[in-house]
Amino acid sequence: MKTDPILYRSDGTQEVVMPANKKIFTEPELKTLIGGAPAKIFISACKIIVVNTDGASDGSLLNVRATAIVQSNGNIGEPVYGNALVCLSKFIQ
Repeated sequence: MKTDPILYRSDGTQEVVMPANKKIFTEPELKTLIGGAPAKIFISACKIIVVNTDGASDGSLLNVRATAIVQSNGNIGEPVYGNALVCLSKFIQ
């Protein structure tokens, strides 16, 4: 299982990212990474995807990869717009 936090950008690129303190992402860090107010969705017992709650309404692009991750884990809901962070729940407060 991949354990590094990965930022999936809506332009299709991705990057491994780490919290500044190497332990937990702060709220401001999450806002900067995803471009807005964070919403957390559990995608497994120990993994979370953090998305921008206003991504669909603020003009962010559809994030095809993040949407596929959410939907492949049995979550049925809105598509993901903007950047999304996938990580173990231990990285999120």
